[in-house]
Amino acid sequence: MTLPPPVEARIRDLLSLLDELAGLHEDLADRLTQRLKAMKTDDPSALTTGLAAEEELVQRIRGREGLRRQLMDQLGKQWGMPVAAARKMTVSQIAARLDGIEAEKLAELAARLTRATERITRWNRVHGHTARRMLAHTNFVLQAMRPVSRQPHAYTDDGRAAAMRSEAGILETVG
Repeated sequence: MTLPPPVEARIRDLLSLLDELAGLHEDLADRLTQRLKAMKTDDPSALTTGLAAEEELVQRIRGREGLRRQLMDQLGKQWGMPVAAARKMTVSQIAARLDGIEAEKLAELAARLTRATERITRWNRVHGHTARRMLAHTNFVLQAMRPVSRQPHAYTDDGRAAAMRSEAGILETVG
């Protein structure tokens, strides 16, 4: 099937954009791998620079995703369909309107992008689990430092009110 020149140009733009999006997602997945290594080695400077690089990648992905929506809007108009319907088109629906080579390339890029987003999802789960464990440990440490009760239960030899308990908090024992 031969596509009209404007549609063919938009499809080329879409394929190029999907290639770029897949690359950005792969870079983000690599950054998340590096962040976990920095967490394991307790490297705050690597964490700081890594987070800044991740934020930049996320911003670029958002910008490219906006461009993808615009391309789909234009394709939808050229195919005579509502903009909302064009934005929701799946890869297989788009591929059905294309020649064999473009359809294959589209499916290949979509699979590459899917693999990268699956890696990101896995790393986000690992990072979430790690953060929850770190928070639980920090809360445990802070609980040991915090006095159990603020109400005085006894008075010291010099007449000051003091909380009495069987376990003294770390800050109470070391001053």
